[in-house]
Amino acid sequence: MISQIMRTIIVFSFLLFIAECAFSQNEDRFLQVFEKAVIAVDTHRYTYGNRSFQGENHLFFEFAGREEDVEVRLFPVDRKRLGHIELRYSDDFSILDDLAWLGGDHYRMKIRFKDLLKSRSVSLIYHIKSNPKDVGENVEMRLFPYTEPAVSDYTNNVELFRGEERAVVVESKHAENFEITDEWESTELFEYKLVRNEGKVQVLFRALKRGDMKFEVPLKTTMPYVNDSGRLSNRGPVLKFEITVKPGRLFFLNPDKETIFMEKMGRGKEEMQFDHHSGLKLGTTYRVEDRQKAAGRLMAEVTPKSVLDNNKVLCEVITYAFHRKTDNYLYLKRNGKTEYMTNFNIVNKPKIEEVELLRRGADWTENLKAFPGEEFELRVRGTGLSMTRFSFLPCEFERDTSRVSDRVVFYKVKVPLDIDRQKVSVFMNEDITQYELRISEYERPAPFDFVNVNYGKGEKKITDQDYDKAVFYPESIKDITLKFDVDSIDSGEKLYGKQYLEVEARIINAQNELVDIQTIDDIVVCPGESSPRNEFYDNEGCSGHTINLNDYLLRKTYNMDDFSQIIVTVKHREGRYSKAVSKRKITIFAERNSVIDLQVSFPAGLLVKSFSESGIGNLTGISLSVLAQLSFYDEKRIGEKKPFKIGAGFIAFNTFNFSNDPDIDRDIGLVIMGSVEPIRTKRAFSFPIYSGFGYKLSADDFFFIFGPGIQVRF
Repeated sequence: MISQIMRTIIVFSFLLFIAECAFSQNEDRFLQVFEKAVIAVDTHRYTYGNRSFQGENHLFFEFAGREEDVEVRLFPVDRKRLGHIELRYSDDFSILDDLAWLGGDHYRMKIRFKDLLKSRSVSLIYHIKSNPKDVGENVEMRLFPYTEPAVSDYTNNVELFRGEERAVVVESKHAENFEITDEWESTELFEYKLVRNEGKVQVLFRALKRGDMKFEVPLKTTMPYVNDSGRLSNRGPVLKFEITVKPGRLFFLNPDKETIFMEKMGRGKEEMQFDHHSGLKLGTTYRVEDRQKAAGRLMAEVTPKSVLDNNKVLCEVITYAFHRKTDNYLYLKRNGKTEYMTNFNIVNKPKIEEVELLRRGADWTENLKAFPGEEFELRVRGTGLSMTRFSFLPCEFERDTSRVSDRVVFYKVKVPLDIDRQKVSVFMNEDITQYELRISEYERPAPFDFVNVNYGKGEKKITDQDYDKAVFYPESIKDITLKFDVDSIDSGEKLYGKQYLEVEARIINAQNELVDIQTIDDIVVCPGESSPRNEFYDNEGCSGHTINLNDYLLRKTYNMDDFSQIIVTVKHREGRYSKAVSKRKITIFAERNSVIDLQVSFPAGLLVKSFSESGIGNLTGISLSVLAQLSFYDEKRIGEKKPFKIGAGFIAFNTFNFSNDPDIDRDIGLVIMGSVEPIRTKRAFSFPIYSGFGYKLSADDFFFIFGPGIQVRF
């Protein structure tokens, strides 16, 4: 019995261990790093983990616009263990405000989603490092954006003839979210199908019986949403129609084309297919008028030619006047008698006269030069354009339905970031035209963040605030290196292309005299492999990633005199860009704390007191001293020395006293002396005051010395 209980306990413990391991493996790593994450959309707040989808935590949030600005707040479990954190780049969004630590307990950032309707799987992936040397890890914050489907007002009272095909337009803010099968559905009363046309949903009807009736068309969404019951659903709104099917003694011939075109001179010929009817006479010309009764205006002539296998009749149509389906029906007459009904548009044959491009902040231009990732507006002028469809594949484009006429249409166009062609043809009704967009790579001046400078203290961006003022380097400047971070030129959707630079280096000595100037004007820096356009750039002629200024300077940086300065100016090459170029300048001083120089002076009237003598000592005549002196630079005045020096050397007492008096003390001494001299003097001669001690070689005696002198500067 006891052994049975033990076995049960062991099995239970083992199962518990397996369950715990499985739980730990499936535990959300994001919630191990952050105790809470919140997204704010307008005035609404949503928390990560508020719902799960397919067994994983998600942050469900409702959006209104396809492009939505949201605020993200992250509350870490332990900020000290995070070290460095950054959001990984994604095509789904752009960063408006970088991640910043606020409020003492959370990070905050703002992002803009580009198209939430197209994003079925959206995540914010954060890369976290505990320290700079750490490889780091990625943690994923899974999102589930949704929008509640809704439709705008539509015409729910429909009148049509039996056999007639009628389209009802249903507008919706997010029409792309509705599922379109594009297949006919049949009921006892109607046939219907859903189609999408220019971003709108259309319901096509065919009446099978006559009379008044009510009819419902259910919609489904492609993206699930959270319904009023808090559950995920794909059920959309139900469209309700009240339909009147007129009996009509005339058979309605549905055409295969909604629109046909008329030549500019007022007459055109096309082929169309109509519903087959046994009463149609092949080879007979039917007059098409805009009134059922007599004296209608001649709009076209229809001549049936042959019966097709699809139960359609191929007809030749000659047009004479313009017509809109919304005006009224068209009637086919033979020998003055109305026999059939139909309806289609007769418009001018489309012709493009001009295509213009508009960028934000600029004027309309006929220059159709475009760039990868660019968004702009196109205006097409011509004739017969209201029923014409244009396309600009592989670009994304959308027609502006609020501004449409027969003479002009407008399109919003976005060039893909990864477009792989140099020309985009303009198609009109699927036919190629002579117009095309010319795709060019960006060549615009990028911020100088990609230029790094190293003069001996490590690399820094040339835009670093340390370079806003002159920098001082107390050691020998072995070289000044410019290194280009090519991977930071293009980032995300911010493209700048190849950079054409000039670098000027000037060396100015302590006397503010120009001693060397060199210009490097053939620098071409190409974006690196991280650029989304890297494989499309022409890298011929690109410079290396590093420039050493000593390769160009005649006066090398390591030979610069004390407090000489080198001024390095980096600028975009003029004439290469359409806008004004920018430049960045840094100034580096060869700073020194002290300097040793050799000085010759002629001390006179020095008071010399030997150790072996009593009294205050004797005055000497004009002597000669040669000293190696150490001077000190003033920290508050660039290149200026302090008024005192310390030196060591030789002094010849009474050198210029040529008297034969045996009492004249002529001797040579080894001396250590300090001197105080006038400030700000640039003269060759000055009059310092000396003080020090030394050793007389002949007298074999130590001495103190004090007094003035005449200094000669070499």
